[in-house]
Formats: sequence, C-alpha cells, structure tokens
Amino acid sequence: MFQQLIDKALQGDRAAENEILTHLRVRFSYLAKRRIGEADAEDIAQDACITVLEKYHTEMPPAGFEAWAYGVLRKKIGNYLQSREVRRRVNVSGREVADSPDLSDRAVDPALKMRLIRCLRDLVGSFPRYARVLNLTHLGYKTTEICTRMQIKPNNLYVMLNRGRHMLKDCVEKGKK
Repeated sequence: MFQQLIDKALQGDRAAENEILTHLRVRFSYLAKRRIGEADAEDIAQDACITVLEKYHTEMPPAGFEAWAYGVLRKKIGNYLQSREVRRRVNVSGREVADSPDLSDRAVDPALKMRLIRCLRDLVGSFPRYARVLNLTHLGYKTTEICTRMQIKPNNLYVMLNRGRHMLKDCVEKGKK
C-alpha cells in the first residue's frame, strides 16, 4: 500500500505526495518528541518532511523510501542535539555571543591584534565565502538574512561558520592557514 503511494508520488501525483507527507509528519513528530522533547519536535519534524519532499525524487536509495526518510529525520535530530549541546556549553561558560564584552574597552595585545588581522586577510584571500559569513555574523545579521544574501541554506551556513572559525583559530593559535 505505502509503496504504491510512493510510486504514484514519483510519477507526479500530488495527492499521493500529500498523503505520504501527512503520514510521515505524524510519525516524525512522535519520534522527535521521544528524542528531544516537546519544545522543538514539531519544527524538527517539519524540517525533515520538507527535506524529504525536496529530495525524494533525486536522492532516495533503492533500499526503500521509509528507511531513507527516517534517516533524514535521524540526521535532523542529530544536528539539533549537536547545536543544543553547543548552546548549552556557551550558556554554562556564562558568555553568550550577545553578552560578549566589547573588545574596544579592554587593552588588546598588539602582537595578537596584528596576528588576527593577518589571519583574517589570509582567510579572505583563501576562503572569501567563509570570511564573509564570519563578518556578517559578527555584524549581527540573523541566519535567515545571511542565507538570503549568500543564497545558501542554513545548514551550509553553519558548516561554513564552523570551518571558518576553526581555520581562524588555528591560524591565530598556531600560525597555520
């Protein structure tokens, strides 16, 4: 029965596609609530459904639609848990990004400042998109604004931020590019 719906949806039947997504949303919501609690479960479930809807025509493996779809949900939950852990660590350390002190008020080591400027120039030269993402984040733009400006998806933004920060940190600490 379910396989017939999938076959119809792959042929362009919108009603079958809607029925599949309704079926998945209910199950995804239930599973997400069990894994992460009530607060963000609906958002994670909807995000997973949207990803399934966008990609099932091109990325579905022959092993089976449901296994692939639940894999998408697992990845979404994993990403959420990982970002929640990062937020928890930031909150535990007592320094949130919005509450970080203004560096202009403190004395900054001139050698460190020069090393940081050199590393930023190296990053701009080698990986301009990473540097742009870091700059836009530093300037206070929201995720959606940055994604719209750069025409990327939020997950890509987070990857670029993570890589750019690690490159900058390595350069400043060890002199690596």
